Amino acid sequence: MYSDIIYYIYDNIAKITINRPKQLNAWTIHTKEEVLDALQKAEKNEEIKVIIFTGAGDKAFCAGQDLHESKDIKEDKALEWIAGFDHLYWTIRHCEKPTIAAINGVAIGSGWQLPLVCDFRIASENAKFAMTEIDVGFPCLIGSTLLYLTLGEALTKELILTGRFMDADEALKVKLLNRVFPQQKFVEEVDKFAKMLAAKPPIAMSLNKKWFTMLSDQCYLACISFAKEAHRIGYASGEPQRAQNEFFKKREKVK
Repeated sequence: MYSDIIYYIYDNIAKITINRPKQLNAWTIHTKEEVLDALQKAEKNEEIKVIIFTGAGDKAFCAGQDLHESKDIKEDKALEWIAGFDHLYWTIRHCEKPTIAAINGVAIGSGWQLPLVCDFRIASENAKFAMTEIDVGFPCLIGSTLLYLTLGEALTKELILTGRFMDADEALKVKLLNRVFPQQKFVEEVDKFAKMLAAKPPIAMSLNKKWFTMLSDQCYLACISFAKEAHRIGYASGEPQRAQNEFFKKREKVK
């Protein structure tokens, strides 16, 4: 049924795996649509108590937007593109069931934003994180907002404006992660954590989640409003297109 993801149900848990390992699980518009569809199915299934997001393989959770797709996006499509991310993130944020990001490798750009809208973030020790949008000419408004809500201004500015990578140990230290486990125990520990959550009273769980989401909804909505305008201005300037072309030229030289 799905081409870009794997949707698997076990022990009252739904696992949604981005399945594009050759592309480091970078996602396209189609991938996001499949993730959203699977999420909505899991929400409607009363037997499911917890939802896990992860990536195929052991190299990447999600390398963010597939630049082969985004380099062709024009100004008139920028708003639609941001709206697609907003719809997915909004649905995850407002899901009544607890969500876990099982981060099994690198998480970059929007591939890091996905864990940031989940309730829990559990990483393997080889996970690395970065908001690299600055290097390909994107304003990183959603990512900066989600990081700011957890980290505050100073470290968020550093991560967004430099695009530097953060390893799992640092991410745990600054409380962006709930747990970090060795690679060989990672899947087992994520499943154990998910089963613990699945055993909790579901109504109390959903009410707690709803309140936590309401605490930051206004900030998130303001971010989306500005992100749409910022991406329109950015693409109209041609900067993202030029930066992405330079990115591909540099990658070809490395090959």
